Amino acid sequence: MNIFLDTNAIIYSFNQRINILDEIQRIVPGKKKIILLDCVNNELRQKAKRNYELIKKILDKMNVEIINVRSAGSVDNTLLCEASKNTNSIIITNDNELKQKALKKRIKVITVKQGKYFDFA
Repeated sequence: MNIFLDTNAIIYSFNQRINILDEIQRIVPGKKKIILLDCVNNELRQKAKRNYELIKKILDKMNVEIINVRSAGSVDNTLLCEASKNTNSIIITNDNELKQKALKKRIKVITVKQGKYFDFA
């Protein structure tokens, strides 16, 4: 199972002190690969600014795999394109527009609920 992280979910989880790995383990049993697309990493670097290095260390400890992909335009479109390549993909995001697009493409989505835990949309 491939789990794709979106920028806003990473930043929100960091700011709210939500342990991303614990939450993923809790709701997604079995073998999984947590993926950060290079374009998401670049966006994270721009948006997280001062906290980027700390967030990056946390993601490294989680064994998040950064993969280089060909851009499909926007970061959201690239995420959708990559996630749609595998029927067992999940996108973790708080972005409503991305969530709706993913659900229309039958991609599973995990969001932060009540500001403190992850659950399927």
